[in-house]
Amino acid sequence: MTDDLIQEMIDPERPQRDMPRRRRLAATITILALALVGITSLTTGAIFTDRETTSGDLLTGTVDLGVDASIPVTLPIGGMAPGDTVDTSVTVANSGSLAMRYAVLYSADPVAGPVASDPVLGGPAAAGTGDLRDVVSLAVFPIGAAASCAAATAPSPGVVNGAVADVNTGAAGTFAALIGSNAQGSQGNDRELVATTSETLCVRIHLDITADNSVQNTGLHLTLQFDAEQVVNNP
Repeated sequence: MTDDLIQEMIDPERPQRDMPRRRRLAATITILALALVGITSLTTGAIFTDRETTSGDLLTGTVDLGVDASIPVTLPIGGMAPGDTVDTSVTVANSGSLAMRYAVLYSADPVAGPVASDPVLGGPAAAGTGDLRDVVSLAVFPIGAAASCAAATAPSPGVVNGAVADVNTGAAGTFAALIGSNAQGSQGNDRELVATTSETLCVRIHLDITADNSVQNTGLHLTLQFDAEQVVNNP
């Protein structure tokens, strides 16, 4: 009994009236914490913003290749004879807004020869049985500073025979490269034209002096094909 009395004197029991005070203190701390969270949300969520837009139209350039509608080849009266050469010109124009490069391809297809009168026996002359491509050469080249195609000097011509002509044998309209290549990108001797310019090419056709009677009264249909592509971003 004495021990209990001494213990109460050393560590007296706290009065119960402190419990409401503790509850109020805890509630106050909670309210302050919630208020602090609300202020933080307002600070990070409500910011000044602005937005501007601008626009413009995108316009692509053009590659527009133009050539003469036909090649006006003027043959000698009576047709070509061994050793003859005929020249004509064709204008190639870049009518687009972009610089372009172009290649020239050709097709050589035999046709039935013209029916001519035999000057000795009279009546129609028999058509030859030979292939005119074997004795005809074709050159296409820029006229440059020459006054005419006839005065221009041709580089080594492409020959419409042998391995070159084989690509056309038996397949009318099959084309072989003559200047450059129509593969994409810069190829060898592709020709280049800046926008809205043009140049004149000479077309030279030569019948070899060695041509024999097998190609008398025979014909050949020559077609030139021009393929163009853009230069910019196309190395």
